[in-house]
Amino acid sequence: RVEAMLNDRRRIALENYLAALQADPPRPHRILQALKRYVRAENKDRLHTVRHYQHVLAVDPEKAAQMKSQVMTHLHVIEERMNQSLSLLYKVPYVAEEIQDEIDELLQEQRADMDQFTSSISESQVDVRVSSEESEEIPL
Repeated sequence: RVEAMLNDRRRIALENYLAALQADPPRPHRILQALKRYVRAENKDRLHTVRHYQHVLAVDPEKAAQMKSQVMTHLHVIEERMNQSLSLLYKVPYVAEEIQDEIDELLQEQRADMDQFTSSISESQVDVRVSSEESEEIPL
């Protein structure tokens, strides 16, 4: 349900971004706004994925361990999709130049979010191992 909604929003945001890129003439501000909406949609998907994983990790560490590679793959797919979408922008060089500063800022925020998400997954996994080791050492 949530995933379908996120997919729909991402698809619409991507379609709007592509339409803005293909407009004649391309309007840099409109392209930037569409790109921001698209990046926001991808980040919501990423955040939902990480939060779902963290929830599963808290209630069922074994299941979380099984799904960790799927989660990481999904996060990687999101990153690849965003990279491909950004590469389309550079096919219109004068537009990319005009909004480059805003794009750099957007990408910096996005990378910081991604680093935070992936580190939280890694830390969570370590915490589970520590917790399970501690519980094994506690005498009954």
